[in-house]
Amino acid sequence: MSWRYRERRAEGAGVIVPEDWNEGFSALAGEHNGYHDRDNFPSATLDEEHIVANAMTRGHAVKRGLSPSITAALDTTSWQRALTGGDMPKTTIEVSNDCTVIAEFGVHWEWESTGTNAVQADAVQFRIVIDGVVVSQSGWMSAQFAHDATYLVGALPVGAGYRTIATEMRLANVTWDIDADTVILNALTGTYTDFHVRSAELDIERKIR
Repeated sequence: MSWRYRERRAEGAGVIVPEDWNEGFSALAGEHNGYHDRDNFPSATLDEEHIVANAMTRGHAVKRGLSPSITAALDTTSWQRALTGGDMPKTTIEVSNDCTVIAEFGVHWEWESTGTNAVQADAVQFRIVIDGVVVSQSGWMSAQFAHDATYLVGALPVGAGYRTIATEMRLANVTWDIDADTVILNALTGTYTDFHVRSAELDIERKIR
């Protein structure tokens, strides 16, 4: 094998370059890894027939179709997961090794209002949560768009064990406090009969290597 070690010597009054130290650590990491890197394998040595299925990534999916839709509570600005008629997509997976969990979430929703009573400042927001950590969150999307959709993706390195990936939503009348650089959430001011999540899909990928 073409084992490769790098030597760097610091000289008096010389500049210490961080890359020199990093190269030394990379050589040490390669030694612990058995030199399984591109410097020691010819091109095209490994192809798909040498790799067991699901060795690199493993996937999961949680889907909710158009019928029946689920309906959110209109009288709260809190994050909602359990809605009328069903829950927002959520799953728990067992992870046997350290990996990166990648979550993709697509959702389509509909506001139902009486006449033209939708208010621009009334809005909806969605997010993805992995083990209590918010990994992706949308902006606020106005009720003046009666039908709309959004897509989120987020990732989190995790250790072995059971990991819960959930999606949540909230509704509010949104105003910006410019001086405090913060968002003020109040109850919806428009006249709505319902807010429906028409369809939603949560795709989970475990990136092992």
